[in-house]
Amino acid sequence: MTARACAGLVVLLVLGGDVSPAGAHRLDEYLQATRVAIDPDRIALEIDLTAGANIASRIVELIDTNRDGRLSQGEQDDYARQVLTSITCSIDGHLTPSTLLTRQFPELEAMAAGTGPIRLRAAVDVSPGSGRHQLDCVNTHAPEMSVYLVNALMPSDTRVRIGPPHRDPFQRELSLDFDIAPDTFWFQAGWSIVACVVIGSVLRSRSERVPRNHVAEQVRFRRTVRQS
Repeated sequence: MTARACAGLVVLLVLGGDVSPAGAHRLDEYLQATRVAIDPDRIALEIDLTAGANIASRIVELIDTNRDGRLSQGEQDDYARQVLTSITCSIDGHLTPSTLLTRQFPELEAMAAGTGPIRLRAAVDVSPGSGRHQLDCVNTHAPEMSVYLVNALMPSDTRVRIGPPHRDPFQRELSLDFDIAPDTFWFQAGWSIVACVVIGSVLRSRSERVPRNHVAEQVRFRRTVRQS
């Protein structure tokens, strides 16, 4: 088990998520499990869709639009984007689209048996930045035959802290608050740059005044000599 998978299991247990194995869903249900990963520079979505054996043919029909009995690369891309369009996310009340990163489709035999999940990975097109934020996600894909699971993964960066997730009874909606602390390195580096600029300005100002003072002293000296 990977570190992220372990972290996901921990956050499900700690924050009260329902842990249901993908293979335990009913044969007539389309299980859609969405996990949200929050990092300082991006928000990622991990979406697994598993069709029960009794409805797998209906899902294949949604994807195989030309009815040739196979799922072409173009059809897979189109369906992946269709799913992403149905999952809306907003940050601080602003709706933000998602970009597909990777997609993995099972063989038709595995899909028909109800054991082959479709795996989509996407990134929400926003960089939250430091401070406190609110995330809202809603999944409206194929509601007539679907059951849903949604939760947030434990952040991999210690600068990110997430609050308890709030879900509707069907787990189609997720809402949570999260905080991102400033990057300490760049914060300190910024002040160091400012300090260097200020010190440099002071030294330059002093160096410019030295010749002027020297000239003034020479003038006074010459006047004194002439008067004497």
